[in-house]
Formats: sequence, structure tokens, C-alpha cells
Amino acid sequence: MSGTTTGSRKLYPSRIPNPQRWWSRPLDSEQLARTTVLDARDAARQVAASRDIDCMIEADSALTAASFNGIGPLRIDGAKPTAWAPLSGFFPTADGWVRTHANYPRHAATLERALSAPTSDELIAALSRLTAQEFEDAVTAERGIAAAVRTPQQWMAHPHGAATTGEPWTFVTTTGCPTCPLSKASAVLQGVHVLDLARVIAGPTCSQLLACLGAEVLRIDPPDRPEL
Repeated sequence: MSGTTTGSRKLYPSRIPNPQRWWSRPLDSEQLARTTVLDARDAARQVAASRDIDCMIEADSALTAASFNGIGPLRIDGAKPTAWAPLSGFFPTADGWVRTHANYPRHAATLERALSAPTSDELIAALSRLTAQEFEDAVTAERGIAAAVRTPQQWMAHPHGAATTGEPWTFVTTTGCPTCPLSKASAVLQGVHVLDLARVIAGPTCSQLLACLGAEVLRIDPPDRPEL
């Protein structure tokens, strides 16, 4: 099951016989999930080999699917929790749609400041009088999170879309700073120290993986920011 390389992205055609089995959506997030896990596995194998560590490091499709759906079986007092706050989601505007994010209290507060709309009904009423771009500008001016929903053509015409055309999903930048070679160890990342300043799923998930491989991870989180 060997992989091939295209540019800076790896493709694993023989390992992904049936794409889009987990989630059916326009963006192939399933392929991204699978490829990312396989890349992490391969990197761990390379480090293990360089440190003469004899261990089995595998990636299983079923376990990958279960991991990415970790919140699916979660129950609180026997009930499935609501994933999104009332002001989070897709909402219509005068000329299209917008995507809001108000799960954290501070994000909901920015919507209220920008539109004086503390409820979803009031938000819908306010959006009916605004274009998607006007709403995006108003919320981001308050340092909130909101985005106008764009067609592929509109996105390509947007400065952000134009600037990222052709870029890979992931890339590595080498700083040139000297690094100490890793010596022999009993765990893949034993002796590696990681300072985690990230929040909300992606960053902490990465540092959790590094910790599972033997790294010493110190996570620093502001005490006034809630965890969902």
C-alpha cells in the first residue's frame, strides 16, 4: 500500500477505496481526515526508525472515523448536547447568506453589539435589512466571527481566495534554527517538550497526539476563557 506524491500533498489511492463513506458534503473533508492521519502515522514511523524504536504504529480507517466523530456519542445527563448556540449557523441576508459563530459568550456578545440582536429572531430580522458583506464587515469590526457565504466564483474573485489559489492544505516552514538530534528512547517523542497555547479542538488535538507519542506537553490556557 504505497503512496504517491503530487507536489507537497500525498495521495493514498489504494488506502482510500471508497471516499465519502463517512460524510457526504461538497468539500471532501473525509479525504482530508484520512490523509492527515496517515501523514501523522508516517511521520511518527520515521521518528521511531531514526531513534531505533521498535514499535507498531498503525492508522485504522474505522478508528479514524470514530475519533473525528468523538462528540457523536456524547451524552450529558442522558441527553445529546446541542452542538451550536442559537446565534450560530447559516442565516439569510438581503442578498444571500452568512455564517455566524457565537458558541462562546464573547462571540455572541459581538453579534449583539454589532446588530443589537440578542435572539435568533432578532438576528434574522436584522439580517434581512443587510447584505452579506455589510454583516461580515459589521461583525468583524467588533472582532467577532462572521463570513459571507460565497459561490466558488465569488471566492476566487475575493482577495483571500486569489491569494491562496493553488496552495496546499498543509505545508512546513523551516526556520533555520539549530535543533538537537534525538537520541535513543523508549517512546517515539520522549525528550521532546511542547508548549501548547492553542484552543478549541484543532490545536489541543495536535498536542494530545504528541503527548500520546511520548512528548512532554505543557498547555497554557487563559483562566477567563471558557471551555465548551
